[in-house]
Amino acid sequence: MGTRENKATLLESVVAFNDANDRMRYFDVLYGGDATMPGLRGYSTGLDGFTQYYTRLWAAFPDLHMRLEDMVAEGDNVSARFTVTGTHTGPLGEVQPTGKRVLFTGATFLRFRDGKCYERWGVFDQLGLMEQLTGG
Repeated sequence: MGTRENKATLLESVVAFNDANDRMRYFDVLYGGDATMPGLRGYSTGLDGFTQYYTRLWAAFPDLHMRLEDMVAEGDNVSARFTVTGTHTGPLGEVQPTGKRVLFTGATFLRFRDGKCYERWGVFDQLGLMEQLTGG
């Protein structure tokens, strides 16, 4: 698979991420079974860990919507900057539902093999998100 196919896979995964009726397809579209997400704190770095992570995030923000702002690819690497919006209607860790609408930004860095992501690093504005939820 090449750069164009890897970018298309990421774009298709965002469509699945945003589909509240079939979100689990996000994992099938984007990740290989041996995928890792190093740096994911509090969860295993494998597919099971980030499935748990995103399932909890979607439970806290059922209307979560991601928009890719920029995407750059070279070889087997794809990087993207994104914006996420959602309404906080479920618990997020210790933070009980606030009903607040939030917007936060982040970036992700993916490595592909055979058309699937096998390693993903990601960062997002966690402090900004918590400030929006708690007013802090």
